[in-house]
Amino acid sequence: QLALLPPRYVLVLLDLQLPGMSGYAIASWYREHVRSAAARPPWVVAISADPDVDACRDYGFDRCLPKPLTAEVVAMLSRQLLAVSAPRP
Repeated sequence: QLALLPPRYVLVLLDLQLPGMSGYAIASWYREHVRSAAARPPWVVAISADPDVDACRDYGFDRCLPKPLTAEVVAMLSRQLLAVSAPRP
């Protein structure tokens, strides 16, 4: 039965400047269909060339980071977010 369960993600990185679709539109869909159903939703982080922190917050992102994104930034972010043990709404 475990093989039939979808994978449990703890961190989702989403580029906002995608060809043909807004990252904000994906975030809205994700929040409505996936994140709201998760017992412990993953952290969702927006990646943007020109980050708009207010828009990111409005669309339910946990963080908004500027491009270019480096491996060091991802590692630091992962350590920070995954170290938080309190459940989030």
